[in-house]
Amino acid sequence: MKITIAKLLDVPVDDIHITFAGLNHMSYGMDVHVNGKSRLHEVIALLANSENQLSMKNITPIPWEEEFLKGLGMIPSPYHRYYYKTGEILEKELEEYRQGKTRAEVVKELENQLFELYKDTSLNIKPPQLEQRGGAYYSNVACDLISSIHNDKGDIQTLNVINNGAISNLPNDTVVEVNCVVTKNGPIPLTVGALPPSINGLIQQIKSFELAAIDAAISGSSQKALLALCINPLVTSDLKAKQIMEELLAAHKHYLPQFNN
Repeated sequence: MKITIAKLLDVPVDDIHITFAGLNHMSYGMDVHVNGKSRLHEVIALLANSENQLSMKNITPIPWEEEFLKGLGMIPSPYHRYYYKTGEILEKELEEYRQGKTRAEVVKELENQLFELYKDTSLNIKPPQLEQRGGAYYSNVACDLISSIHNDKGDIQTLNVINNGAISNLPNDTVVEVNCVVTKNGPIPLTVGALPPSINGLIQQIKSFELAAIDAAISGSSQKALLALCINPLVTSDLKAKQIMEELLAAHKHYLPQFNN
């Protein structure tokens, strides 16, 4: 997100500071500062243009409605399209399925190509196939974090950490995605406060799904697994949830022995 916004504003990436809050793949850009000055409204106006879409290789770049972005007053993650544009995303993915080009099949082919390249021990360039993966820049993120901890930099990075009160309307012991000061002792989350009602409901629902899924995984209860799926907003009925659960448990039974009783 930071790289795309820097390009939209035509400023160096290092001059941008984005305040994030939420969960993994469910965080929002609450504000954007360039050299200390907020430019959030400008960014929202730019993103409302269908030519300036914030997306990733693994997410269909369906344009946001201008009224929605301005009403939201913050920057949604590309993954939010699954929740705010469910019908459109599903239609696109069904078409890919009919063509035999689901994201999983595309990634499988990319992985095959990459592993062939990695057989060459003299390879000293970054394969272009990596740019086609959704996490193309995660290696940079990981190295930045390692460097900041090792060198006690005290810089600010967006990380997944134990809440400890950073987001006041989520449990203290749950994991959140927020800006943190990174020290040699690890990341220290910065206080966000209460999430606004416009995003709190969806985040609470996803967090409830996560916690219910954890409970199901630990207990090996298919009933709890079914309930967890029903909590997820992308699962539209208990019947579909049961079908999904049964297919997943059958496909992965060797890795989920706790459900085999």
